[in-house]
Amino acid sequence: MDGRTVAILAALMTLGTMMQTAHSHLAADIDDLEAKIENVRDDLDARIENARDDLGADIRAVDERLRDVEIDMVAIRTAVIGLGNEPGQAELRSLRLDAAEAGVTN
Repeated sequence: MDGRTVAILAALMTLGTMMQTAHSHLAADIDDLEAKIENVRDDLDARIENARDDLGADIRAVDERLRDVEIDMVAIRTAVIGLGNEPGQAELRSLRLDAAEAGVTN
């Protein structure tokens, strides 16, 4: 082999080594990125679960408050309608309450 052939072979070996090193570093970087993506995914899953739990608790609290308001409204309606002793007064008051709730005014 002449000197030129040896130089070309040495250059090819150097390039091969450089490519192997670059490939090795790239594989390590990909593994690091995959681990980071998995950590972010786990973090997001935990945050979503916490938000779901918080919203569920808020919805249950609002639902209970609405039920309390409905019970209060029924009690008020019953008290108002029950005041009339004359025949037809209860129905008249009920119609007026329905109209007031619907926003209808005379």
